[in-house]
Amino acid sequence: MALAAALRPVVANLTSTFGRTAYIVHRSAGTFDTETGRRARPTTREKVSVIISEAASSEQTTPVPRSTIGGLSQARNATIAAADMSSVPTTEAILEFPSPGEAPEVWQIVGVSSVEEGGTAISYDLALRR
Repeated sequence: MALAAALRPVVANLTSTFGRTAYIVHRSAGTFDTETGRRARPTTREKVSVIISEAASSEQTTPVPRSTIGGLSQARNATIAAADMSSVPTTEAILEFPSPGEAPEVWQIVGVSSVEEGGTAISYDLALRR
């Protein structure tokens, strides 16, 4: 437990120093309005720093074919410090990278794993797809 407590801020410092700012966007189940016939799905955005790397074909977590655009793979891995998260990320969420003056770059989270020490999460590794 003491090692986990020491590692969590180190990983948070590394991701904030070398990472890129992103938002994990969670959409709740929401509520159905019987008068309008619409469903309200509120979203929450959590600001995080992520370190991005290209996913090797052996790391693909889903059987979806590896797509490329302009020779660039559309599969990535992202590492997020667990200390930066209020809850464990899920495949129900998306990862958005803000682009000033443009639409955000959006990635679907298709897999989540954690690096743990003594049962305490140190970081989360996300598998991403466009």
